[in-house]
Amino acid sequence: MKTIFKLLLAGTLFLSGCGGPKSVIETVPLSPSSTELQTGYVYALPQTTFKVTVDVVKTRTVRGPYYRFAEKYLSIRNAPDRNSTSWRIDRINLESVEEADPDQMYLVRQVSGEQDLSTLLKMSQQGLIYDFNVGRYLENRSFSGTLAAGHMGPVFTDLSPKRSIVLSIDTSYKSIRIDSIFRKVPVTKQQLIVKTIDEKAEEAARVILRIRRRRIATLTGKGENDLSDAGIEKLDELEREYMTLFLGRDIHEKKQFTYYFTPATGEVFEHKELFEFSENQGIITEHMDDSKVVSMTVTRQSEVVGLTDYGLGNELPMQTNALYYRPPDQAEVIISIGEDTLLKERLLVSQYGALLSMPVSLAGR
Repeated sequence: MKTIFKLLLAGTLFLSGCGGPKSVIETVPLSPSSTELQTGYVYALPQTTFKVTVDVVKTRTVRGPYYRFAEKYLSIRNAPDRNSTSWRIDRINLESVEEADPDQMYLVRQVSGEQDLSTLLKMSQQGLIYDFNVGRYLENRSFSGTLAAGHMGPVFTDLSPKRSIVLSIDTSYKSIRIDSIFRKVPVTKQQLIVKTIDEKAEEAARVILRIRRRRIATLTGKGENDLSDAGIEKLDELEREYMTLFLGRDIHEKKQFTYYFTPATGEVFEHKELFEFSENQGIITEHMDDSKVVSMTVTRQSEVVGLTDYGLGNELPMQTNALYYRPPDQAEVIISIGEDTLLKERLLVSQYGALLSMPVSLAGR
């Protein structure tokens, strides 16, 4: 029995010694100018870039044609008496975009044995490792703006239920001689006269007052003919249209701008001026007396502590059967205009993490 066991053990050791070569993989740090980019499988660690999308609204106020009569006929003071333009920030959206870090590129090469190198990069979906052979990192980002369609057609419509031109009949008398007697004979003269703006404004104000009386009568049950909810909505819409003749009309146009900012790897606090904003000019590139700076501050929180970093800025060693990776760290991001905070978020920043080494046996899991 002992002899059989010794034979089996010897056979097992012999077969083990005759097995294939052990799989050995090397991970070599690369630079973008390295000549070894094509000699193996290349991957890059991710870096976080902040994408800031700013929606601004341009409001063009056009004064109404009857603005001078708003107080006279409707007791409305301070109706806009001139055309003006104003801007406001409608929305700011902040999101993080993961890109390949050109300063953290690595070459994985097979030294011995066989290994499907593509399976080592399954962790790319977790934001730890990127397959650089598939996606290239983005560079030279700048803002771009798109202008929404503005108001087309006439700004104001003549809503008068009566004609703007009226027929005027004037009667005059002239003396004629009939049988040595002078008599006055009436003579009529007809002519078309255009209504004055004062008359048009008064007529529009009367329509507004009639609409209000009709609505109040319907709502209080004193009207002869009750109106449905749809009828009341039509009255409201008609009144608003007439009111624009006195109060003017606001025409809104939207613009969207996008800015990108990539935090530096070794920084703890960064302040970035995105643009200057003026309520009169919108987003501008040069400082004005009424403009304010819209800026972004990124503060590293250093919450992932106790990890060993190989030393940023130093030459990294070659790894055997291991991959470099970098868990992200937290950052506080604040976007403000002047002294006022517009947005405050906590986001993960990949380049704030420490460089670590992961065994190949864990990378594909």
